[in-house]
Amino acid sequence: MILVILIAMMTIITVLISINVVTRYIWHFSITWNEEITRFMFIWSVLFGTSLGIKRRNHFNLNIVSNLISIKYLDLFVSICILLFSLVMIIEGFKLATRTFTQLSPSLSIPMGYIYLAIPLTGLFNVIFTINNMLRPLSHQEEK
Repeated sequence: MILVILIAMMTIITVLISINVVTRYIWHFSITWNEEITRFMFIWSVLFGTSLGIKRRNHFNLNIVSNLISIKYLDLFVSICILLFSLVMIIEGFKLATRTFTQLSPSLSIPMGYIYLAIPLTGLFNVIFTINNMLRPLSHQEEK
């Protein structure tokens, strides 16, 4: 589901930027709302991309660390760090979003709280995907 949303957002971003480039160089004007909406969609796509990376366990790692520490303990440590950071994202992102609903974006007049809602929302996805990744090895052991 997140992959479909990301593909759609990146497609829309590409189309909107292409339209803006054409209007700027052919008709010599720029569509202001176009730049703003592509910026907001880019923010959302970056944050949703991190959630997809966590879901697929594609986050970066350092081979030197994984060679020194048992993979089992390292995975647990990384998962706990992701959970803690994601909880901070949820709590502080929700505070930020609620404080900024009265602030409007310059071109679209959208409450900025909607843009900042990406932070707690992706934090929630990160928690769900991390817990799922932590429980997955346990379910595979029970099946054997």
